[in-house]
Amino acid sequence: MPAGDPYFGGNVAVANGIKTRLTAIAAAPDGNRLNIAAHTFPALSASRRFYVVATPVTWDCDPGTQRLTRRWNYPIAVAQPAAFGAGASAAPMATQVGACAIRYVMAGSQGRGGLVHIELRLSVPAADTQVPERASWVATFAVSEGP
Repeated sequence: MPAGDPYFGGNVAVANGIKTRLTAIAAAPDGNRLNIAAHTFPALSASRRFYVVATPVTWDCDPGTQRLTRRWNYPIAVAQPAAFGAGASAAPMATQVGACAIRYVMAGSQGRGGLVHIELRLSVPAADTQVPERASWVATFAVSEGP
C-alpha cells in the first residue's frame, strides 16, 4: 500500500469496527511484511482471527442495464464509490437481472455479527410465448464479526 492510501497511518474511521494503524510495509522473501501499531482488542475472539484487507470488492447490481457485475482493483475509500476509475476491474456475473438486494442486519448493540440477506431475481422472455420466465435466488448468511 502506498503512503497515499487512505488507510496508511490509520487515516480512516471504521463504522462499527476496530482498526489498527498500519505503520510500515516492507518486501519480504515470502511476500510483504506489515507493521501495525500496538493494539488491544476490547474482547477476545473465539476463533483468534483477524483480517487484512488489500482491496475492496463491490457487487454492483444495475436493474437499468439488467446486469450484476463484480468490481475490484480500485482504491480503498471511506465511502462506497459511485463510479469506478479506469484502473478498476469488472466482470459480469449475471444478465437479465430484474431486481436485486443485499442487506446487512446487525445482531445486538455491539455490532459483532449479524445476517447478510441476498436476493436476486432473473427474468427472461420465453421464446414461444413471450411470457417472462422468472427465477429468484434468496440466501441468508450468518456473519461473525467478533474481534
